[in-house]
Amino acid sequence: MEPFRAAIADTVALDLLTPGQVRPEHLVAAEAGIRLTDPGRRLVLAALERRLAAAVPARAAGETPLTWRGAMIRQARDLAAALRGHGQFSSFERA
Repeated sequence: MEPFRAAIADTVALDLLTPGQVRPEHLVAAEAGIRLTDPGRRLVLAALERRLAAAVPARAAGETPLTWRGAMIRQARDLAAALRGHGQFSSFERA
């Protein structure tokens, strides 16, 4: 799902860090490093859900609008179909 990383995960991280939405109280030191607290996890998951529900910019006029979640589901289905020998797979490309 690498084609979606920048559009989803990186965008969410930057959106949360740039305006300072994630604050020190959302983090806690642990043996393996720094972890999110429960409120921090809720903040990140809410931002992730908003991003997944956002519309993907259309690549062509008349293209059926999709959310990022829908685009990921379509990508997975297309890959599964190609692996079963039903058509060719082409990776998602952002407009």
